[in-house]
Amino acid sequence: MALQWLRYVLNPDTTAPDVQDWESVYDFAKKQSISGICLPEVFPDSISKPFMLRWIGYVQLIEQRNELINKRIEQLFEMMEQDGFECCLLKGQGNAQKYPNPLRRIPGDIDIWVNAEPEAVYRYVHSKFPNEEVSYKHIHFPIFSDVSVDVHVTPLKFFSRRNKKRLQCWIERNKEEQFAHKVNLSGVKRAVCVPTDEFNAVYQMGHMLMHLFDEGLGLRQVVDYYYVLKGLSQDLKERNMITDTIIDLGMLRFARALMWVENEVMGLPLSNCLVEPDERLGKQILNDILEGGNFGLHSHRFEGKRGFYHIGVANARRIMRLLLVAPIECEARLLRKMGSSIRYVVKKRRKEY
Repeated sequence: MALQWLRYVLNPDTTAPDVQDWESVYDFAKKQSISGICLPEVFPDSISKPFMLRWIGYVQLIEQRNELINKRIEQLFEMMEQDGFECCLLKGQGNAQKYPNPLRRIPGDIDIWVNAEPEAVYRYVHSKFPNEEVSYKHIHFPIFSDVSVDVHVTPLKFFSRRNKKRLQCWIERNKEEQFAHKVNLSGVKRAVCVPTDEFNAVYQMGHMLMHLFDEGLGLRQVVDYYYVLKGLSQDLKERNMITDTIIDLGMLRFARALMWVENEVMGLPLSNCLVEPDERLGKQILNDILEGGNFGLHSHRFEGKRGFYHIGVANARRIMRLLLVAPIECEARLLRKMGSSIRYVVKKRRKEY
């Protein structure tokens, strides 16, 4: 019933489902970090007042948090511009602007893509915070005490060498357009750069695929992508270019799985889908999404697992389940995991001796 309610929320011109257990819908929405957009406009008389007030109060906190983050983004962009850096806001608050009520989307961190050489970006961050380490994806930039900021020198990286190189070439070809595309965030006067829908159609699909391999993929990201697809131009040439890029980057199977979820579960019209949906692959990733919740935080796959070896095996099994969805990235991710495990064991043995 919770999925039916979400489908109605995304397609309000359809018939609303007859929800009997609103507390289950609320619990499901919290697990998936979509409770803001799932708040009913009118509560039925059967809902208790304390429960209704609890949900409304939680949504008010979401709205206040969004207002704070939008203000911090404005401050961050002004500071970076004064220091000579051009930035583009990734995901998050940029996605929220496509929602009917942008302040109802549950926010996360601030992710910015900086248009500069990696070493220059890292030197800049280390000049303010010398102890921050560069990760595979980004470098943390704790400039605010109340909002987390991650700085990226490229918006996305794949694991396989083949796809990684092709991805970076595609990003470089499309970079200039992203740093020229600006929107106004809710409650903020300053316009900020965000990626175009065409760029997000590829980039955010790749980002979701990487999350599927690591923490997990949640419905908040799927809803974000729903609105990206709804906003895409129906121009056949542009859509074919997006599809060709997805195929070139080895994401066709994942794209077909994702289109099934967007169409069958979210109610996205087939005309908005980029490729033909695949039910078998779609059900596979949907099961993972429903089991793990937002970022896989509610997953049971590590329950009862203790120690580096057992957690590593559980991770490997999870990755192997995705072999049919993204075979090239799956193989590359397993090899990377094995390399990390070997380095961990060697480092531990050196300490022991």
